[in-house]
Amino acid sequence: MKTLIDILNHPYLKRTEELLACIHFTRMCSPLQASKLMDCSLSYLYKLRAELNAKGNMIVSHAPGKRTRASVAFGYDYKVGPRMYTLGSAGRPIVEQIIGEKISSKQLTDFQRGHFYGINEILIRSLNRITEEETGPHARSSALDKMQWLNTAQTTDLILYLWKKKLEPAKWKGKEQERQEFIEGLVYPDARLTIKGKPAWIEYDNSSEQIGNSEMETKYHLTTIENKLNRYIDTLGPIGNRDSVVWVIASPTRRDNIRMCWKSIVNSEDIWKKKKKVEQMGGSFFVPEMYFCLPEEEQQLFRQLENNPTLVR
Repeated sequence: MKTLIDILNHPYLKRTEELLACIHFTRMCSPLQASKLMDCSLSYLYKLRAELNAKGNMIVSHAPGKRTRASVAFGYDYKVGPRMYTLGSAGRPIVEQIIGEKISSKQLTDFQRGHFYGINEILIRSLNRITEEETGPHARSSALDKMQWLNTAQTTDLILYLWKKKLEPAKWKGKEQERQEFIEGLVYPDARLTIKGKPAWIEYDNSSEQIGNSEMETKYHLTTIENKLNRYIDTLGPIGNRDSVVWVIASPTRRDNIRMCWKSIVNSEDIWKKKKKVEQMGGSFFVPEMYFCLPEEEQQLFRQLENNPTLVR
């Protein structure tokens, strides 16, 4: 399985090919983000896009929309958010040839702009930090060698792979619908970042989901932060995955509220009952190490995790 880091560190790709693959693996990115990931100037990136689109619908450009609550994700340089790129229909066959597999043709919406922008920024800040910590003329290449990044689709594949034995169809014979509902109920992180061999699941929150469960969310099966936090316990525990979960949250107040929600879950009677049930069956129950921070603060946290995986949350 090829990843974005593999593309950025590939010695033989043309720059046009690198741009298309970069857009594919980020799913949606701004021109400035693409230029930072590819380590090139913005003017050169525009030139690459023009060259590609002269041959067909290679790159789709999404103009900034109206300012919304989610615009907090974009930072002070943008009033309504940046222009964002997605992979066009003519670019898809080229990327499929580069990575050696078929890719989804599902179109993204402008509503997802803030979410993907925020996720990309976490990767860019991480790459910049590791590069700055390296020395010599090949610092960036050395930094890429020490990193790995999985996007949402790839973390989904990884979660399902880790659950593969427990989800074998033979074990669910006659309960196929229940098996499918169980799969849909697993948690699928936004990304997975590994630095110097220390992995972490990544969640980026831009205030698009309700924090606590209410009667309406329960009735209409809407995803809430509380629901997602519980799903982390139910997904990672049975497969013994103790990798840290890092939440990057755009608002300080929301960060504090989500942290309080997590503490409430951990200390709840439901968790005590789950722990008792697992231990009675001879298993080992645990809750994931969960960290909550603002944008940019995650870099200090990653640095600490690289040196000491066990921290006070």
